[in-house]
Amino acid sequence: MKDILSQTISLAAIYQSCYIVKKVAWHGKFDENHLTVLINSLFINNPTSMNDIYTDTKKLSVGLNSLKNQLTGINKDHEIYNYFSSLLNLSRSLEKNVKVITNIQEGLSLLKDSFSNNQINIDDKSTKIANLYMSTLSKIEPRIIVSGDNKYLKNPMIASKIRTSLFTGLRSVFLWKEFGGSKIKNFFFKSKILLEINRILAV
Repeated sequence: MKDILSQTISLAAIYQSCYIVKKVAWHGKFDENHLTVLINSLFINNPTSMNDIYTDTKKLSVGLNSLKNQLTGINKDHEIYNYFSSLLNLSRSLEKNVKVITNIQEGLSLLKDSFSNNQINIDDKSTKIANLYMSTLSKIEPRIIVSGDNKYLKNPMIASKIRTSLFTGLRSVFLWKEFGGSKIKNFFFKSKILLEINRILAV
């Protein structure tokens, strides 16, 4: 499981979540398909490969391009990178808090059952996931500070989308680590990661 392809895809998923946070916080809208693929990944347990989690990596194109920009330095987005770093910091805190981890696992198990109903739209899903975020991740430090336009940040549904994106981003951080990812590997294997990004985008 500890291969560059898996690390690249999970890393792209993190960047996609960070991209969505920025997009919705500043503009109040985004492509819902980009978030749906991340939400679905929350309910895949014990994956043996990335195909178990993301059946179509094309749905991570936003994250792949954002990651590519970050690694090449072309159109590098400092705000998105700050969210990425904040998620890494939050993941370290979460690893030390068994109680919160247990609460998240139990909460996701309950949500998985309710989400099996195809009538539940992304707004309903986001509200439920955001509530789980508030009752768990918002209780531990460091809290993630989101920048944006106040008219959107004060909108309850926009706030739910932001928290949902952060929640899925944190899930992707743990997947990335599980597949052997780390910041130091991003540095030393940057060229290999870029090759995988280009290969996926070209398919």
